[in-house]
Amino acid sequence: MKKMLHNQKLNFLYIVVGFIAMLILTSASPIFKVNSAWDANMMFTIGKSLWDGMLPYKDLFDQRGPLIYFMHSIAALISYKSFLGIYIFESIALSIDLIYTHKIVNLFFKNKIAQLVVFLIIPIIFNSYFFENGDLPEEFITPMIIVMIYHSLQYSIDKMPKRIYILQAAFVGIAFWTKYTLVAPWIGFFGYIFIYFLMHKDYKKILQLIINFMTGFAIITIPIIIFYWINKALSDLFYVYFYLNLNYYHKNSFTFINVIKNIIMFPLAGKENAIIAILFIIGIVYVLINYKKINNIALILTTLLTNLIVIMGASNNYRYYMVGLSAYLLFFILTIANFANNLSIHLTKLKVGIYILICLGMCTITNNSLSLAIKQFYGNNIFQIKYAKLINKDQQKTLLNYGNLDVGIYTVAGIVPHNKYFAQINMTAYKKVHNSQLEYLKNKNNEFVELTEPKDAPNDFNIEAIPYLKQHYRLINTTNSSFENSDFINKLYKLKY
Repeated sequence: MKKMLHNQKLNFLYIVVGFIAMLILTSASPIFKVNSAWDANMMFTIGKSLWDGMLPYKDLFDQRGPLIYFMHSIAALISYKSFLGIYIFESIALSIDLIYTHKIVNLFFKNKIAQLVVFLIIPIIFNSYFFENGDLPEEFITPMIIVMIYHSLQYSIDKMPKRIYILQAAFVGIAFWTKYTLVAPWIGFFGYIFIYFLMHKDYKKILQLIINFMTGFAIITIPIIIFYWINKALSDLFYVYFYLNLNYYHKNSFTFINVIKNIIMFPLAGKENAIIAILFIIGIVYVLINYKKINNIALILTTLLTNLIVIMGASNNYRYYMVGLSAYLLFFILTIANFANNLSIHLTKLKVGIYILICLGMCTITNNSLSLAIKQFYGNNIFQIKYAKLINKDQQKTLLNYGNLDVGIYTVAGIVPHNKYFAQINMTAYKKVHNSQLEYLKNKNNEFVELTEPKDAPNDFNIEAIPYLKQHYRLINTTNSSFENSDFINKLYKLKY
């Protein structure tokens, strides 16, 4: 009973710290006036539009998985004009990270000082390399990977309960319908267990594994299929989420040579890469030396390997692809816990409080989100608020976000798009988006048009729009902004009468 109360107090502390940390870490935080991540704005605009009867893929075009839009639709119920709801989701995700990291450390060390290293995951895992703005599909899958690592350590393969297989299969379903490349760790998880049973000729357990997997996956998948089928949009879901992503998104080259080359080149790509690679190596070597349950560690390393193959096999690597790998920095946390386990320090509430504050303070060193928040408060990077005020003064509050990802005006203005191709996406090879946006300009479909272009040179999309903008619209405001260390010019046009 006493131990249970202690764990409940710890979990409450992790939740409180998780919410405080997210104030510092994420651009969905209430301290931000707008979300600085364009991808996040895309997801939020489509998510909240569900309440206006518009479906992803059928009525509004984007290529991400349906679950990420459903989550943002729930967040819109909490706050329609801000990312407060997403901040709450992110804080819960971080709290789960802390709680299950504590469970993992507790499998190795019972010392209370060692258990305190859990708070170090905040500055270590949530560094700017892995977590620059927040509100990424990868971010919400990370707690599931940490839970998977915990279960892989907690149970031997022979004695893993059926409910764990079902839960992990449900995680596969969540990852698959959020962003299907995120299922990579579970390919290793279920693949290793399947091969283990096959080698031991335990066909009964193989059958149980398959049934449990199908059950967990179906729990997530069937409601999505039924929802889109009822709304006569199932073909739209499959066409965009699978066909277009596979044929028009950035091509990957999953060759053995390409994977090995990218792994070798990763630590040589800069100081941040080198530091992260060193932390990974230290953590993995420590676990290999000190953890004696070979099958358990082999299972975890297989999940890491399949994750690496998918990420490093990509021909076009973006940093956010790496977010899921951050969960494996838990191994480095264990090396610190081992050091702390040998310390003889009398803990007091004051010492613990100071330590937690130090960990939170370190976030401002390893993550630049707070400095970005200050820049938005006191800089000139809040054109969304200015443009939203101009739009809301007008009776016709229709906006086209032309030629670029959603920059956040739909969110701040509290409006939804009136056009399927309301913004450009990271799939420029699919010309229908751009051609449709030109048609919207030609037909004067919207009262307002927002155009964002790099300061150094306008892109081809914007150049093609100039004749229609000159003919049908007048420029009413121009603002300078920055995004991901690049400078932009933001222009707001209003329809001529």
